[in-house]
Amino acid sequence: MDRELYKRMYTLGERKREVFAQHEVGRTAVSRGLAWLLAALFVLTVSAVPVGQYVFCGASATRPHDIFERLSGTVAANWRGPTFAGRVLSANGAAVAAMRDYERGLEQDFFLRPHVVPWAQWATIRWLGVANEQVTLGRDRWLFHRRAVDHVTGPGFLTRRGALGDADPVATIVDLAEQLRRRDIELIVVPVPAKPQVHPEKFSARYDGHYGPLHNASFARFKTRLAEKGVLVFDPAEALLRAKRRTGRPQYLASDTHWTPAAAERVAGRLKEFIDGHVELPAAETPAHALREVRAENAGDLARMLRLPEDWSPYRSREVVLNQVVLSERYVWGASRAADVLVLGDSFSNIYSLEAMGWGEAAGFVEHLSFVMARPLDRITRNGDGASATRRLLAGELARGRDRLDGKRLVIWQFAAHELSFGDWEPIEVKLGRPGPTAFLDLAPGDRLTRSGVVHSVAPVPRPGTVPYKDHITTLLLVDLTGEKGELIPGSRALVYAWSMRDAVWTSAARLRPGRRIQVRLRPWADVADKYEGINRTELDDDALLLEPACWAEEVGE
Repeated sequence: MDRELYKRMYTLGERKREVFAQHEVGRTAVSRGLAWLLAALFVLTVSAVPVGQYVFCGASATRPHDIFERLSGTVAANWRGPTFAGRVLSANGAAVAAMRDYERGLEQDFFLRPHVVPWAQWATIRWLGVANEQVTLGRDRWLFHRRAVDHVTGPGFLTRRGALGDADPVATIVDLAEQLRRRDIELIVVPVPAKPQVHPEKFSARYDGHYGPLHNASFARFKTRLAEKGVLVFDPAEALLRAKRRTGRPQYLASDTHWTPAAAERVAGRLKEFIDGHVELPAAETPAHALREVRAENAGDLARMLRLPEDWSPYRSREVVLNQVVLSERYVWGASRAADVLVLGDSFSNIYSLEAMGWGEAAGFVEHLSFVMARPLDRITRNGDGASATRRLLAGELARGRDRLDGKRLVIWQFAAHELSFGDWEPIEVKLGRPGPTAFLDLAPGDRLTRSGVVHSVAPVPRPGTVPYKDHITTLLLVDLTGEKGELIPGSRALVYAWSMRDAVWTSAARLRPGRRIQVRLRPWADVADKYEGINRTELDDDALLLEPACWAEEVGE
């Protein structure tokens, strides 16, 4: 065959195949039945999440259209400032925060979350040997809080804070000590060591046989600087390590952040000896305290943060023996505001003391300190934020004209040592003020009433599983209050505390947003403060509200 003819035929064939291929690509033959099936599968896939969310979570869940309601209410509530630009910036910042909060709500309310997350967490622990961003796995099924590990292994907190421009904990502690000295009150600082400081061998095999405390690189300088300013520091680490060597028993709970009951008692005894050697206190009436052995059972806050399938979790509940401090068969130990010693403390003071933590009551650090000192004690404690929370509570009471420091001779400030690396150490003025007229709802002791109001602002609420506590209280600012008959109460507002998380589950109050009108059944916060003050609580970002009377919401509804 002629070569030129063959070439033309080959080229023609290639062009035909190309045209045919383009034709086939442009039209795909699909039967009508298959087309309907594919369309149905697509619609089902796209609608499965919102439909499932509505069916399984109902009206209480975060809904897609909520974002428009939230943004409009948030912008309206935060449209303030002397200039237009200032109002825009204020509203924009609040809107961005609302959108982030909305995203967290969607994640928290996702109907498959409780079925998927526990098994995903179990798989990562079982096959990868890692926990999550909050919890670190140790040896022999010990768990450690990530912040505690980072405090010990990270850079010196004084160096780090100086580089970041954060407040200096030494300067803040000295400032508080000087404010107290002006009222002839002594201060003792008690930084409770983090779990890996006392039990590093449960974290890594490299510390087998290690008997000295593991401190952050700045801790020695921290104590030296405070000593130079005349501030007393009691470090419990040595007492805990001596007990660990002598008894061979753990001083901290394997699946919890906190110390054992025996360790809390031991530190209380050593602190009493330290007080006797450094502070002269007048004689006090000896309370009729006695000890009663009780038992408590719990899995631990770190185990709870893993959110593992209950039947498959290797971190089961464990029982501890407590020595409960009692006054009689019917009454357990209680704080006395008339006492001349005040303890400021965090969750290390509340465990075995605050029943909501699940480890019993009246058997904690403060109770046993009162028992060994044979004198009544006053207390202000709050789970978490040991660097600032109790200082703010004390300052708030004084600012309202309630002199919580009246008659006090000694303040003991207990906080977790990792607060030195991560806590809020901004100075706070502890000054007695005078109560003035208020436009806020101020209930008399024993009052109970129902009011309707518009949510002006809501304090942030943590996502369950991201914090080492299962209960939380949020703060609401309500405006445009109406009475039980619907009448508008001119100019009145209400500062309201409400449950936002119970047993690691969000309540309806956690989903409230600015602009929504709600109905609340209220009673004075003072009526329940002794019971709920120790629960972790977030405040609104307005220090002026510390001066206003607060209410407790027994019920929150639409």
